[in-house]
Amino acid sequence: MAIRISTVLLLLTVPLTFASDGDLFFDQILDHFDPENDATFRQRYFEDTTYCDSALLRTSALPSTCPIFLYICGEATCAGIPNDYIREYARKFDAIVVTPEHRYYGRSSPFEELTYENLTYLSSRQAINDLAVFRNFYQGVFNAKHKLSDGSENPWITFGVSYSGGLASWFRLKFPHLTLGSLSSSGVAEAVLAYTAFDEQVSTTSGDDDSDSLECR
Repeated sequence: MAIRISTVLLLLTVPLTFASDGDLFFDQILDHFDPENDATFRQRYFEDTTYCDSALLRTSALPSTCPIFLYICGEATCAGIPNDYIREYARKFDAIVVTPEHRYYGRSSPFEELTYENLTYLSSRQAINDLAVFRNFYQGVFNAKHKLSDGSENPWITFGVSYSGGLASWFRLKFPHLTLGSLSSSGVAEAVLAYTAFDEQVSTTSGDDDSDSLECR
């Protein structure tokens, strides 16, 4: 089966809309594993409270009953909360959706220059701990907004795709007390340094018997 370039270009030009693209920031810990390093950086995040707000207006539900979906952005600039399946879930369960931008991407880089030394703090281990700090930070913001006690906890669920799917699973394993569950779509289960199978599959699928097909060389 050949994948024609015209089809690929059409898919690439379909606009992706976002439910919330307003920038919010909080102070994130730079190094979660060095207690003597108190450096922080500004990490961007987004929120969509549409369905929880609506539920609280039309029912007598308590704010603490709204689930909070932690939608994890992966290794790219995070442009907001996409209008995709996560919002459908949010609508069904009257949930809030929040998504923090991954460290070192977009507007969440700790350093202006990405030198070898500055990249020391770019790792999945740091990113998983970023999620824990953000989760607790946002729960505190939510409690303050709704005048809830400091110990009030909403039900949290983590979501991710591919690499961020791996982060969602690892977060659930490392911090089971901070999330009730995790939905990992095509999540990374094992890191492979020289993984060529994906390129081989793309090449096989695209084929080389059609001059209009997309080929990998």
